[in-house]
Amino acid sequence: METDVQNSQTLDMRERIIHETIGRVAVVGPTSFNVKDVCASLGISNSLINHHFGNRDKMLAEITERVYADYVRIIWQLSDEAGPTQVDKLRAWMNASVDWNVANSGWALILNYPVASLEITQALDDFHRAELKMWAEYNLARLTILVRNILRDENTEFTWTIGEIPAEEILRDAKAASIAGTVGWSTHGLAVWQSGRHLPTSGGIPELIAIEEQMKLDHIERIIRLVTSKIA
Repeated sequence: METDVQNSQTLDMRERIIHETIGRVAVVGPTSFNVKDVCASLGISNSLINHHFGNRDKMLAEITERVYADYVRIIWQLSDEAGPTQVDKLRAWMNASVDWNVANSGWALILNYPVASLEITQALDDFHRAELKMWAEYNLARLTILVRNILRDENTEFTWTIGEIPAEEILRDAKAASIAGTVGWSTHGLAVWQSGRHLPTSGGIPELIAIEEQMKLDHIERIIRLVTSKIA
């Protein structure tokens, strides 16, 4: 019984470390993140971080995998809840992707600019690459099926689970796959722009700031018109 209680307390502290780190990195990014701030906030020593994760970079790598998986779950949950049409679901997916990156710009930096955190990237490659790949395949496969549904006026349910994506079968529709790529890259570009605040213009261009939100909405609708035109 005593061992069970000790294990429960250990797991609880590990989760507390993870949640504290997620919140801090989301705001300050990996470069400015200091593990000492987490330790001070939780009243623990740095040795406990090493005990649970090995070191700072391995900890951030492990949490990056979790954050990315949560990101994919969130954007598809919001897409699934949108409706009633497939176009509504696509619009929700695009908006959710951008909004998540803006709200979690520090994690977006790790995911989108691996050279900005080489040690974390190396730890990801060493220990978490396969999992990240599976979540990326799931995200892209669902997007391709969603685009295909719009092109064919269908409502096909996505029934595959993580790690069981029949990529060859899904990519057989070359047009849907190509358009899904355009949608994904375009949405990704908008997300990176807004989450990073684009350094050359981040000082503020009043004329741009005044219309930026409308430009975002117009951009998303323009991409949706590309998909629904069925001639892309």
